[in-house]
Amino acid sequence: MDSDVRGTQIRLLPLQFAPALGGFDTRPLDAFVADKDLLDVREHFFVVPELPYLACLITFRAAAARPAATSADARGTEHQPRRDGRDRIELGPDERALFDTLRTWRRERAHGDGVPPYVIFTDRELAALVRARPTTRASLGAVRGVGERKVERYGEDLLRFLAPGHASQPAGDVAP
Repeated sequence: MDSDVRGTQIRLLPLQFAPALGGFDTRPLDAFVADKDLLDVREHFFVVPELPYLACLITFRAAAARPAATSADARGTEHQPRRDGRDRIELGPDERALFDTLRTWRRERAHGDGVPPYVIFTDRELAALVRARPTTRASLGAVRGVGERKVERYGEDLLRFLAPGHASQPAGDVAP
């Protein structure tokens, strides 16, 4: 189910419990949100004849147009998740350290908020933040995947992590 109001869309996505995984199979959700700007995710747990489900009501906007797919994209090989669950995100060593710091923050914040980490930011959104390194709330909001609500909810934390001279950034990156 999708609806569209001024560019904002809503999708209901049911996830089935997978006993072999010991949890819900989130692959359909991960694939769906990969190219969306998430605005909100609400979850509802229910059981249908002894089979647990998690219904995710996703509020999102379609991301900006992307370049035409390469042949590798068309086959789906470039954007397949790695077997360890982390996306293949190309970052330099300094960027990787900051990315890992942001992933740790996201995991802790998600745990505290009682939501899955991808609700706060996807790995791709975190990588975009690391590459852009915004220094103001306005520049933070200009990063793909970071809307007004995310700036309001997480802006202060993110700007602190992204600030030149933060412990997760090498000293050589400090602006004069």
